[in-house]
Amino acid sequence: MYKVFNESGFYSCRDKILELAPRFEPEKNGEYFLIEDESGTIGFAEIYLENSKYFLKKIFITKEKRYVSHGKALLDHIYNFLADKNIDELYLDNACISDGNEKFFMKNKFTPSDEGYVAGNLLEDKLRKNEGVSATVISILINIALAVMKIIFGILGKSRALMADGFHSFSDVIGSFVILISIYLGNKPADKDHPYGHEKIESIAGNMVGVVLIITATELINGSLSSLFSEIDHVKPKTITIFIAAISIVIKYFLYVYKYNIGKRLNNDAIIADAREHKSDVISSIGVVGGLILSIYVNPVFDIMFGIAVALLIGKEGIGIIIETSNKLLDQQDSKLISDLKKYILKYDKIENVHDVLTRSSGNKIFLSFHIRVDGSMSVYKAHELADDIKHSIQSDFKDIRSVIIHVDPIMG
Repeated sequence: MYKVFNESGFYSCRDKILELAPRFEPEKNGEYFLIEDESGTIGFAEIYLENSKYFLKKIFITKEKRYVSHGKALLDHIYNFLADKNIDELYLDNACISDGNEKFFMKNKFTPSDEGYVAGNLLEDKLRKNEGVSATVISILINIALAVMKIIFGILGKSRALMADGFHSFSDVIGSFVILISIYLGNKPADKDHPYGHEKIESIAGNMVGVVLIITATELINGSLSSLFSEIDHVKPKTITIFIAAISIVIKYFLYVYKYNIGKRLNNDAIIADAREHKSDVISSIGVVGGLILSIYVNPVFDIMFGIAVALLIGKEGIGIIIETSNKLLDQQDSKLISDLKKYILKYDKIENVHDVLTRSSGNKIFLSFHIRVDGSMSVYKAHELADDIKHSIQSDFKDIRSVIIHVDPIMG
């Protein structure tokens, strides 16, 4: 449990803080953070604003509660607090590192800079969320406009294929709403019950988009087959339907490129799945144009046949999305990344062997664990220092890796 107090509210928490640190003096323009459990207040932190920069002046956890990640949890809470205020960096006050505890801060986002230690990119998750939301809202609005246009002209122009394409665009709208919800839920910060974060919701949402595509394809095939084998005379579509389908191809292609690039940059499975749904719209609209041309100039039955072909392509895309996002949910290992990591780790002279390299993915975050073999005579302290050096280096050079767990095995004899 966390509590936050500003400078004016300091005196409401003063007694609790002074009980933990009797000599503590509050800073001007300070913000105070208390962490509590069932036993009461177990720690606090203070940040202050100076020259438009936020500094961490003090972080304190009671002795009996240290070494079980309470300090990390308190820092994470401060990072989220600052991100909500659109603050991207937190600096360390010199007083905060006077006890030689640099390693604790380096394990928790702080890195050395010309201005001292700084924790940067606090807004990364928020910016990722905002960009994903903006792209998805644009997609929803465009898809609604395209769906209405294709359905209306499909009815007026007597084209079943164009109407089917319009309903496919409406399924895109449903998929985009699923994506929108997943972006909000997936960007919730990690908590005690979800220490790896909530980003896997993005992969689940991508999976749901694949299911929506398969359901849409099934319904379109069923309707087209019913029409194909009915005794009703097939009506020749009007020429205007060709132009409507062609307009849809152009718009959907640019929307696909736009969403796919954003999804890749953000490493968001849900947005990538949504982009691939737009690609299936491009393919389906190309099929619709071909079907309309043949229907108008050869035989109206081609309109229905191409409607079936379009539906099959939509279903195929849905299956592909489900397979890809399911592999992410099942933590499929990236063989190239693992190979690169092994080569990187073995550059350290004291490491004889690296094995059991495993990765777990959650959205754009990768959680890494592996074993290293070192000389059995190496002290626990030296082995710990080596593991910390490797961890910090990996997190600096492999930007998507957010957590590293290293198990040290001794080589005896």
